[in-house]
Amino acid sequence: MGNYNDYESIKQLPYNIFTHLLNENEDIWKLLYYTTPDALSPLKPNLTKEQKTAMVWKGESDSANFRIFFQPFISNAFSSECAQLRIYPLTIHPTNSTNGLVDFAIEILTHGDINPLDNYSTRILTLLQEIIKTLNDAEISAVGNLFFNKMGSSYDMARLNLYNNISYIGYTLIMSVHV
Repeated sequence: MGNYNDYESIKQLPYNIFTHLLNENEDIWKLLYYTTPDALSPLKPNLTKEQKTAMVWKGESDSANFRIFFQPFISNAFSSECAQLRIYPLTIHPTNSTNGLVDFAIEILTHGDINPLDNYSTRILTLLQEIIKTLNDAEISAVGNLFFNKMGSSYDMARLNLYNNISYIGYTLIMSVHV
């Protein structure tokens, strides 16, 4: 390949993001697992690593019981009252022949009926803030840290979306990393 970037590392980056979330923030997992307004209560136990990894969809025919996806669209419709994360590369920008920038979308969505939390906040806004806090400047690749900074990538932002005929609401968070 010579002096050109083969972008081999991008295949591993969604999993690296997941692994960082897995190890660094218990509140994210409570918000994904518990559907009640008191999801963040100290009385709710933290999840085990096995419980967290069991939430990852690996291509099973029925995706309804999973909360983490590494792609933007799921072929079968979902209607359960749950929260989900979808982590995937959105855009790839070559900056020169050996370096590039990858913008990742992290979709944070929840059924509207479980969005309110008992601390006068919402599930999606709390998930958004916890994900930014956990991933901003996190080392997920050998080349650079993940960042949320308009000066680093003009695509970095969080935008509110409606899903599935407005039953689900959520944010698309875009963060970037140099590769």
